[in-house]
Amino acid sequence: MEFTREADYAIRTMLEVACQPSGVPTTTLEIARRRLVPRPFLRKIVPRLVAARLLRTRRGAGGGLLLARPAGEIDLLTIVEVAQGPIAVNRCVLRPDICPLQPTCPVHEVCRLAHAQFTRLFGGVTLADMVRRGAELRAGPRPLPERTLPTEAGAP
Repeated sequence: MEFTREADYAIRTMLEVACQPSGVPTTTLEIARRRLVPRPFLRKIVPRLVAARLLRTRRGAGGGLLLARPAGEIDLLTIVEVAQGPIAVNRCVLRPDICPLQPTCPVHEVCRLAHAQFTRLFGGVTLADMVRRGAELRAGPRPLPERTLPTEAGAP
C-alpha cells in the first residue's frame, strides 16, 4: 500500500503547523519552503484539512494556518483519510459484500489483519508524537523504539 501524494503532503503540512509555537500561525509559503510541498498541492489540501476541522485559518497581517485542536488530539490516520479517503489494503476489507469469495478467502483474512494493524499504528500516532520525534532526530538520530502492535484475537 502506498499513500497518495496528497496524503504525504497533508501529513507534512500538518506537521509543519504543529511545529509552530501555540497560537503562532504559519503561511502556505513557509510550509511549501520548509516541508517541500508544492504550492498547487497546498491549494488542494488545505481546504480539505480546514473542512475536516484539523486546521483553521487566521486572516490579515500576521495570519496563516493554525491547528484547529491540540496536536495530541490529531492522529496520522485521520490526516491520511482526509487527504485520500479510507485506507485499505484491498477494497474487500472496506466492502466485504463485493466479493463472493470473501467468506472462505484466506487472502481476505490477511488483508483484514494488515488493515487492522495499520489503522492501530497510524491511529495511535499523533502530531504531538511526531513533533517530539522530529526534535529527537534533529538532536541526533536514534532508532525509533519498537512498538508492540496489538493483534486481533486468533492472529498468529
